[in-house]
Amino acid sequence: MQHSSGRLFLPLSTRDRKDIILTCSDDEGKTWQTIGSLARITGMPAVHEADKMVERVDGSLILPMQRPFHGESKQHPLFYIRSTDRGQTWSKPVFWATHPGNRYQGLPHGSFADLRETSLAVLSGTQWLGIFRESRGTPAPEDAKRGPLSMPFLCLARSNDDGRSWKSSFGFLGVEPDIAALPGGAVMATFRDDNLASVWISYDGGVSWQIQHDPAELPWKKGAAERSTQWPPGGEPIIRVIDDKTVAVICDSGMIPSGKLLPPDFKLSPEYQGRVQVRFFRRQKNDAK
Repeated sequence: MQHSSGRLFLPLSTRDRKDIILTCSDDEGKTWQTIGSLARITGMPAVHEADKMVERVDGSLILPMQRPFHGESKQHPLFYIRSTDRGQTWSKPVFWATHPGNRYQGLPHGSFADLRETSLAVLSGTQWLGIFRESRGTPAPEDAKRGPLSMPFLCLARSNDDGRSWKSSFGFLGVEPDIAALPGGAVMATFRDDNLASVWISYDGGVSWQIQHDPAELPWKKGAAERSTQWPPGGEPIIRVIDDKTVAVICDSGMIPSGKLLPPDFKLSPEYQGRVQVRFFRRQKNDAK
């Protein structure tokens, strides 16, 4: 992650995955210095997923992340912190995504209100969009081999008061989302659904969306992912704005495990396991006729 001043940020997860150490470089990565432990900075017992930093027009930073899942305790796990000095100091945590605190009708089993995998986009001074994953439970007890597993929904939320209050607009099946405001005013969202990775784009501030392109190639013939019980391709997609006209979406080609047992005769292929895929999107202006 790079600030407009040139400063690079690199968050490093600790081995026990209970903390993230934020580091920075001011000489294009030649040397690095430690800013600090995000658990200590936020005062949380543990923090996860601090992998997306948003820079505002004034140069200030927003860093969304989550604390450990608290389930039925009704404690909201998703929050963000702000910095006005290029990440040297940070504000107190601001919790934003909420859940109803009780189970959804018809989904009495499995985990619920498990919020994670969050991303934020600032559209203007006061208008923000946020996206996050919410587990909503299952109609029957969970079984890792046969299912069902808790239904992961992606919820899109909007704030019109600079991130202080939020209202969810809709949800859909999916995991591992990212969202970003693009030069020119468009908004891009990317995530992995049950089969592929999807890229959605909005030209009206997130009110309506259209599927722009599938950013993941299938490195196997159709149905192979199901037979080998791999995750489908397009995992953990991220959006990176390259310049005013170019955006890159980076994802993987599928990985193991998927929560199911592999066939005894399955052989790993180094060509397909963990291969990174990149798709570039170019903004084009249509000439008026």
